[in-house]
Amino acid sequence: MEFELGCVSSGGAQCVELADKHAADFAVTADRFDRDNAFPTDNWAALQRSGFLAATVPVDLGGLGLRSIHDLVVAISRLARGDGSTAIGAAMHLTAFWYLARLRTSPSWPVAAPPARHLDLMLRACARRRAIACVAISERGTPLGNPATTAEPAGSGYRISGRKAFCTNSPAATLFLSTVRLGADEVGFAVVPRTTPGLRVLENWDALGVRASGSGDVVFDGCQVAQEMVVPAGPVGALPPAILPLTMVGALVLASAFLGMSEQAQDLLTQALSRPRSVRPAARALVGENEIDIATSRAVLARTAVLLDERLGAGTPDLPAVELAGLMREVQCANMAAKRAAITTVDRCLTASGGGGYLSSNPMSRLYRDVRAGPFMQPFSALDAFEYIGSVRLGLDRDPGRPNGERELP
Repeated sequence: MEFELGCVSSGGAQCVELADKHAADFAVTADRFDRDNAFPTDNWAALQRSGFLAATVPVDLGGLGLRSIHDLVVAISRLARGDGSTAIGAAMHLTAFWYLARLRTSPSWPVAAPPARHLDLMLRACARRRAIACVAISERGTPLGNPATTAEPAGSGYRISGRKAFCTNSPAATLFLSTVRLGADEVGFAVVPRTTPGLRVLENWDALGVRASGSGDVVFDGCQVAQEMVVPAGPVGALPPAILPLTMVGALVLASAFLGMSEQAQDLLTQALSRPRSVRPAARALVGENEIDIATSRAVLARTAVLLDERLGAGTPDLPAVELAGLMREVQCANMAAKRAAITTVDRCLTASGGGGYLSSNPMSRLYRDVRAGPFMQPFSALDAFEYIGSVRLGLDRDPGRPNGERELP
């Protein structure tokens, strides 16, 4: 019997059922899209038709009403068993609409947000299969809390200019959620529709792994947006507290995709070793080590998701900096643990498979490359996460959005 992660809510159960069905379908074409370095438009159309992409939209607006972060983790891990590239994009989309839904239903959150009518319009558009979100916050050469992309007052709104990188699922996206600089000292959060003049999605994604994720650059060339679609979030230099719920949940749900990839690799290996009694002892040991790493990843992701559900899921008053830092530390521990375990697990699977797993025709070779995308994904990458975790534990930095830089506690 396989003791995989299960759901705790009815909305989660529906979402996971859909994820399992889609994973079975997407697994058939995943190698082809990887080989062709092509974006799987059909996958995204299928996710829209089934209602999977509207999972985190409230029921009264036409979605599944999924609020549980734990169940989001489960759903994305299942989807990733079929196609990791599609799963990481779906993780970002679902997290974005989870965040928009929480802004609508949790007025106790001290967060500047677009007016309720705009939130409803975006959520309804998602439920009606007209909206896909792309979280566009990464830029080359600058940390997340110090964006070079600007939002300057212009007429009755703002003019946005800049360039974002690693914009996963941008080929399918209709809404771009982006960090921007407001003046010299403030970071803001902008929602930019794809139809905005001056917005360009570049087809320049060509990477070692997750090749079908559509993670190319997005250019904002003087994009004019309404004033309500740009909100101040906090000072330059750190991820603002206003968007920390989005970044915490996003990091954890994204990490679950790498759990799903490692689970798929383990399944492929055990299928290949179809005559257990004839399997060499060394291969059996590798399978056993993988079981330990997969069980550990499941446990740490589930435990951290429950923690976030308790603190963030139903809407909370303003959390003190020390608690936000502690939550982000827990997220980063789970993030790094799951991603490192995924790399090690798939590496063992490739070793135990012999030469067969190394062939391009074997999905194992794709998974071997795909899981290596995990450690550099924000927030935070491995370059920042370990230093951040250590700093918080030592009491040197209580700013939950600042991956480095030490500030001793008073």
